[in-house]
Amino acid sequence: NVLADAFSMASADYLAEDSKDNNLKSKNLKSAFATFLSFVILGCFPLAPSFYAYYTLSPDATLPLSMFLFSSALTLIGFTYIGYLRGRVLKRNILRTILQSIIVCSISALVAYFVGEYITTII
Repeated sequence: NVLADAFSMASADYLAEDSKDNNLKSKNLKSAFATFLSFVILGCFPLAPSFYAYYTLSPDATLPLSMFLFSSALTLIGFTYIGYLRGRVLKRNILRTILQSIIVCSISALVAYFVGEYITTII
């Protein structure tokens, strides 16, 4: 899922860059690749505790609350880093871009979670 989402984000980035006037194709591809790589790396942050649990817990074990909290903390760190980078690259107020990223990314994550939960109830 992370790879599929990363490819989707990279494709959208490529098309957005391509839509701007006077853009070079090589720059568009570099931007798309950077988006893909960033999404994969940051997308794995919240999965790290699950990977750890997969290899250390028995298959029938329930994921401990501490793993969920650790995953949530890693997600928050990832969202903070995205905001920090946005602020640096765009030369904007870093605190503002961090808060924007945390809010927008958290809403997006919650929507994805609840849509996934809903789909599992109808399948």
